[in-house]
Amino acid sequence: MGDVRTEPPAAHLVLDHHGPDPTPDEVTVLITGFGPFLTQFPINPSHEITKLLPTTILPDPSDPTSPRIRLIIHPSPLPVAYHPVATLVPTILSAQNPDLVLHLGLAAGRNYFALERSSVRIGYGRNKDVLGQRWTDVDSDRQWPSHLKAFTEGDGKLCSYPDRLATSLPFEDIWRRWRALCADIEGVGDGPSSSATFVTTISTPTPIGVAPSATSTSRPWNRVDVRPSDDVGSFLCGFIYWTTLAWFWARGQQRQKEEMEKEDSGVQQSTTQQQQQPPASTEDEGQRPVLFLHVPGCPEERDLQRGKEITVAAIRAMVASWLGQKRRREKEQALAV
Repeated sequence: MGDVRTEPPAAHLVLDHHGPDPTPDEVTVLITGFGPFLTQFPINPSHEITKLLPTTILPDPSDPTSPRIRLIIHPSPLPVAYHPVATLVPTILSAQNPDLVLHLGLAAGRNYFALERSSVRIGYGRNKDVLGQRWTDVDSDRQWPSHLKAFTEGDGKLCSYPDRLATSLPFEDIWRRWRALCADIEGVGDGPSSSATFVTTISTPTPIGVAPSATSTSRPWNRVDVRPSDDVGSFLCGFIYWTTLAWFWARGQQRQKEEMEKEDSGVQQSTTQQQQQPPASTEDEGQRPVLFLHVPGCPEERDLQRGKEITVAAIRAMVASWLGQKRRREKEQALAV
């Protein structure tokens, strides 16, 4: 367990006395949801919520720095199947090249919405997917070799993945913003864990063929709450989150490699020239602008509508926090010159 603390005020930053920071005209966010995976949920609410989302979220009129947000909503539900997801998700990411990614998935047995912080490389062989297949640790080692089983590329450098990856977005700040935005949504109230505390003891989402408990999502609730979590589970929710985190991580590694090759080949400017100019941008290095949102069962239309509003709030929080993070980096780079 660990406290979720909001980021401290940026009092140490140089203030811009020429008005608000400029904001990009548009920020793109890729959104996905899953298809059915339990007999109790023949229609997965995660995809049903994505279908209700607008294609554009207009800037907040009270915030002059807020951008227009364009949602790239994957039109069909992703199959709850390991191997198709492992192939399809990198293809979608490469084709769309979004600024941010938000995956939605159902957590059977939970009656709250939760933003997840991280996911792991191995451990997905426990439950079969809807195709009756498993994703073993051997599959993970082949797809994302660890530092213990790294392979050697042609240039002799090791290529390896860590065993856990977390979002590079300011998670605590997003959680604070999300909770504040959800305060005005009807039926959303503080639950026992909606204070600034991580949920780390939630069990793995119910696997295929296992009925959820009688107290789970088979009926509507009077109120739901929103929570931060670091327990995405070891089924397809954790798997798709890891797959996307790993895609961004590998892209950052590749860009670092390309920069090193430029240095080795002497393409970059001389040391004297480099000292006279700002350092090269490292914005993309190590950046994983991804989050996963666990949603509860939504048995009625009003539950889905509420889920849509909660998801829009999460998207607004992600974008605002991401832009704040970018501005801080730019100011820090400017001060370092």
